[in-house]
Amino acid sequence: MTSRRRFLAAGGAVAAAGLSGCLAELGRLYTSNEPPVVSNRPDEVYVPTHTEGMRMVGSADAGDLRVGVFYSYPHRFWVMADEGDGFGTSKMSVEAGDDVHLMATVWDPETGVVVPDTGLSLEIARDGDLVSEEVVYAMLSQRMGFHYGSNFGLDGDGTYEVTVDVGAPSLRLFGDLVGRFGSPASATLDFEYSAGDRDDIPYTMLDDQQGDPGAVRPMEMDGLPLGRGPETLPGTALGGATTGSLRLVGTALDADRFGDDPYLAVFPLTPYNRLLVPR
Repeated sequence: MTSRRRFLAAGGAVAAAGLSGCLAELGRLYTSNEPPVVSNRPDEVYVPTHTEGMRMVGSADAGDLRVGVFYSYPHRFWVMADEGDGFGTSKMSVEAGDDVHLMATVWDPETGVVVPDTGLSLEIARDGDLVSEEVVYAMLSQRMGFHYGSNFGLDGDGTYEVTVDVGAPSLRLFGDLVGRFGSPASATLDFEYSAGDRDDIPYTMLDDQQGDPGAVRPMEMDGLPLGRGPETLPGTALGGATTGSLRLVGTALDADRFGDDPYLAVFPLTPYNRLLVPR
């Protein structure tokens, strides 16, 4: 395991030799040293080229919900969209002005349940001046499970205020969650940023494993719940099946709130670490 700072230092001589006429860009080289996408990758979940650590900005209450904000290096990701005759993906590459990949997770502090489908926007300000603001993407990763995130540019080292605006989830709620999370809410956290701290975040290459079917282990961080499927299901278990790269596990539930007929509940999970895949 190394850090991006050490990773760049090891490649510095080669980079300098190949960038005559572009030395002014050396301070931004970290944005272009992400390893290439795995070639001939399988049409299933596979081990990535590398893993990155992250730093926690902090957590705060937003109405009945709790939000946690984290950051790491800016990195590429893929957006999935309905193209009419099916879903397609498009790659979002790191841009020259990107400084961090900023992430947020939303959960119920009473149960530890990660709450998807809220919609979420991030506003970054410094000394009262707006630096950046956007509605961020709903994401699924092997290390964090479901979360929200995007790449952001900053205005140098210093203290920023990050405001997280969380919408009301459009999901149907049951049990202890009925009647909660009905209104949008927000929380603001201080973000002390320096490029040096970012470049010291652990960064591990997976040269001998990348492209193999499988997945890396999810990240464990105190105070950050992961959206995992339950190890045991209530009701009458119906077994499971695999479609594409999803593991589907079903159960039949009987309760007054479901009416006279049994209620079918299906949990879509990742195939290796039981991470829930929201709709």
